[in-house]
Amino acid sequence: MSSENEAKQIIRSRIKRALGECVIPELGPVKKGKVRDIYISDDKVIMVASDRVSAFDYVLDNLIPFKGQVLNELTRWAFANTPMWCLAQWWMTASIQM
Repeated sequence: MSSENEAKQIIRSRIKRALGECVIPELGPVKKGKVRDIYISDDKVIMVASDRVSAFDYVLDNLIPFKGQVLNELTRWAFANTPMWCLAQWWMTASIQM
């Protein structure tokens, strides 16, 4: 079996376990974005990347297994590879919607 076929088989086996929404009542009310669920707890912001799919500001019915995991890994990589001075500039000019 090729690695491509193995990857497809893994994805097919996980379709029923894709994360459509995240419910963590201990963290308080959730703010639902198109693909992320956001909790604000005391001085912490917890963002959970789901497997939801959106296009042109419309959330589609289908889920993509591992999409949330890939989004988290891309974000982690981007922050790890961005100089701190650049992040400081970005944070000073960012508008944060609550």
